[in-house]
Amino acid sequence: MAGITGAAGGIGWAVAERFVGAGLRVVLGDNDEVRLAQAVTRLPAERAHGVPVDVTDPSSVERLRDEALRVFGSVEVLFNNAGIGGGGAISSDAVDLERWHQVFAVDTFGVVHGIRAFLPYFQAHGRGHIFNMASRQGLVTTPGLGAYCPSKFATVALTEMLHDELARSGSPVSVSVVCPGGVRTAMLPPPTDTPETDDEIARVQRERYAHAVAPEFVADLLLEALATKPLYVLTHPETIEWMRDRVDRIAADVNASTLIRSG
Repeated sequence: MAGITGAAGGIGWAVAERFVGAGLRVVLGDNDEVRLAQAVTRLPAERAHGVPVDVTDPSSVERLRDEALRVFGSVEVLFNNAGIGGGGAISSDAVDLERWHQVFAVDTFGVVHGIRAFLPYFQAHGRGHIFNMASRQGLVTTPGLGAYCPSKFATVALTEMLHDELARSGSPVSVSVVCPGGVRTAMLPPPTDTPETDDEIARVQRERYAHAVAPEFVADLLLEALATKPLYVLTHPETIEWMRDRVDRIAADVNASTLIRSG
């Protein structure tokens, strides 16, 4: 049985549908109760159950766990998927602090709350896998995305830490961080500007959408990952090249600093 947050649409819904198709039972959690009810009706009643959840509230995530156990008796998979965007340049004179708090509350603390609620159960029962939704922007940065990049970097870091802690303790529980590039969901709508628009952010958005994948592609990767238990799940191979560029830049700065100190 799998618990999924942010499951009423986008990647969460695609994963719920794929998991059910593969024979799993799912509890769908979302803060949009209307869309959640609609999503649940599209799945077999004996395999799907909906629970309103606010991932910024730890007690709400605990209720998701308890309801999953009440309805299906066990849970083996958690997908901390709920997320929001937080655009706007940090160099702006009008940084939206309220939005920054919202993004971290959902995208980072929502993951922490999921781990806190489900991991003790997994540990006690000797099995379980956790998927944490991050982003390619949790591995490399893109200007103008506000709190989104920092929150996703935090999610990648906490997943890596959890992975190493579980491995060192010999835990049977495993964890993956999901780092998709562009995915055609409500968070990445089709561009409305023209190719001639002289705006760097608009250009990046056009490029991302052109190379974006469908939510079902991500769902297929997660279904495969249930068997292989990788730490990282990526959708776009070019992300690796961007990460190499980042490391090369760091190395160049460090080498330059070393030369200066030794000169």
